[in-house]
Amino acid sequence: KNEIKGLNEKYSSTNKYTGNIISNYLNNTLESHKKKTLEQNLSILNNALKNENIQNRLFLYGYIDDIDCKTAIINYFCITNRDRVRNSQLLCIIKNIIGNTLIHNLGDRMKLLPQIIYFTEHKEHFSNLEYDLENMPITEIDAGVLKGLIDTILYTNCSKEAFIEHFSYFLKKSIHYKKELKIFGGLESFNAIFTKVGQKYGFSVLKKVMQRMKEECAEPNVMPTLNNIWFSWLCCACTNAEYNPMIVNLIYTHLDPIHISCWYIAQNSIIIKSMSKQVLSVLEKEKESLCIENNPVSKQKYENLTSIFKPRLDTEMGGLRLSELPSRKRNIHGNPV
Repeated sequence: KNEIKGLNEKYSSTNKYTGNIISNYLNNTLESHKKKTLEQNLSILNNALKNENIQNRLFLYGYIDDIDCKTAIINYFCITNRDRVRNSQLLCIIKNIIGNTLIHNLGDRMKLLPQIIYFTEHKEHFSNLEYDLENMPITEIDAGVLKGLIDTILYTNCSKEAFIEHFSYFLKKSIHYKKELKIFGGLESFNAIFTKVGQKYGFSVLKKVMQRMKEECAEPNVMPTLNNIWFSWLCCACTNAEYNPMIVNLIYTHLDPIHISCWYIAQNSIIIKSMSKQVLSVLEKEKESLCIENNPVSKQKYENLTSIFKPRLDTEMGGLRLSELPSRKRNIHGNPV
């Protein structure tokens, strides 16, 4: 870094064309050594690549040996700009940038490998990584990978239609690699979708997200995981300081309490208990819009959901006896459902 500063001082006052190019590159290099968030990296990268001559400008983007820069490049090209990567010259550059990455460090793997998993034909393009991407331990999938994808889409100003396409592709891959609950089932994913995406594209896109999830997860063995995710999101929606009735209603409409896995309820019993009063309070306030009183099916659905949060005997878990839950089959994670 000190050597770069010395060179920068040497070329900073030059009036020659080549000297100015060198000075600009050194300034970019010094700037890129500063730690940045993924959002900041993506913003800089997006501005740098507005020029048509992407191949040359990519190397002026930043300190490409830095893992955060590589993560931004992977996100930008391998997830939201897959069509542009089909350009063989650009693909070659990206392969060279990513291909020399040492991934012995767990933190680096969690930043980089999940993104490569969602790259089309990653086996063909990144075969030299020598890492079994398809059988990555669940602990190595960062729950923030969905947030990273969405941040990338927002910074590259994708259209609504493009967002749904990218989201659908990401969801399919998540199901294929059996990582969807880890990636989608939490507060971070809820905030990424229902806050960031909602603010960017409007409520109509949230409806499409839920519908697309329902379409992609139509197989019986995936349904429990899908409803576990929606249950998690409903809890997040209800426990927000200022909950949005429209979001609560949207998630509730798609959720089927009967398909929430008993192992999921058991595994999260402490968390469910801690938020029970708050969730039940919101569900009670919104009962008129959620539950059709003279409709037995609608009424039963409401009772099935609220019973999860109501305290019962110690032999019960959140209002549902584990033995009474509808299925004891194995879900896609190999856990009983």
